[in-house]
Amino acid sequence: MLNIIQTEFSKLKRSWITLLVVIGSIANALFSISNKGSTSTWSDVFVNSATFMNLLIGAPLFALFAGFIIAQEYQQNTINQLFTYPRTRQQILLGKLTVIFILVLSTVFLSFLFTILFGLFKIEQALSFSIIVKYAFVNLMIVFLQFCLIPIIVTISILFKSYLLAIAVGVIAAFSCGLLATTPFGSFYPWSIPLLVTYDVLGVMNVNPLPVFFTLSFYLVIPLFISFSLYKNSDIHSGS
Repeated sequence: MLNIIQTEFSKLKRSWITLLVVIGSIANALFSISNKGSTSTWSDVFVNSATFMNLLIGAPLFALFAGFIIAQEYQQNTINQLFTYPRTRQQILLGKLTVIFILVLSTVFLSFLFTILFGLFKIEQALSFSIIVKYAFVNLMIVFLQFCLIPIIVTISILFKSYLLAIAVGVIAAFSCGLLATTPFGSFYPWSIPLLVTYDVLGVMNVNPLPVFFTLSFYLVIPLFISFSLYKNSDIHSGS
């Protein structure tokens, strides 16, 4: 498994993915401290950070990560070579999912660190250890919530053997999340779930947990099962 993860990261060295991790992190931090009228305290800034990550940055960026890592061999016509590695296809896919998780984790926590760094030049309130711990936990929760949606993108990428549709889905998710989150359908729309759960934990709004976690579980388990099944049964000769 470790060899698979190392191989995937070696592929990323030749791509723009690692640069996008940094760009996405900095962009989210800048949005968080630049939101006029709601950056007077550290709590305001960290709530802004969570909002922008769940509402604007996360969906398209993480869809791009997942789509690229899953579909790059299909796009480069090297999928047959990948499937001849002395590892099962389930192990290969699990390794790719691990790399995606690390990228999501890196993006969210780099954003958290950049938000602190930039905020030190703007926020007059002292930054206490308790605030850091509280919002570090919130960001860890965001990582988990965002990663739970990754199997949807993975399934699309395997099914269509392209990361372009995955990116398109991520962009649409970013635009639609804010529109649906505050409606009765928000608890059943997967990309609204991270925002709703985060807001509930932060006390910004009250959310009924049952439909939210049912929806999240459904969109995690079912696409994950489908993606492993599709990957396992892919034709080694045609990559389909």
